Amino acid sequence: MRQVLPVVGGIVGAYFGGPQGAQIGFAIGSLIGNAVDPLEVQGNKLGDAPTQTAGEGGARAIVFGKGCVRAVVVIERGGRRVVKQRD
Repeated sequence: MRQVLPVVGGIVGAYFGGPQGAQIGFAIGSLIGNAVDPLEVQGNKLGDAPTQTAGEGGARAIVFGKGCVRAVVVIERGGRRVVKQRD
């Protein structure tokens, strides 16, 4: 019903008022369609957060200041080791 009423409103508005009437009719049809059949959005629930993973070569979020980072990549930190490089 939500998809049909804007189209019907646009057709009726175009019949009576031309292009501007079609826009007004589409808007009125959209309002009536949303009132009759409202859109229900399910939000995230507690525990639906993405799991933390660790992988080589993955992207890492860099945030300057305050920001929210949803998916966190866990970077493992082991003991330090010295690598000697020969020339």
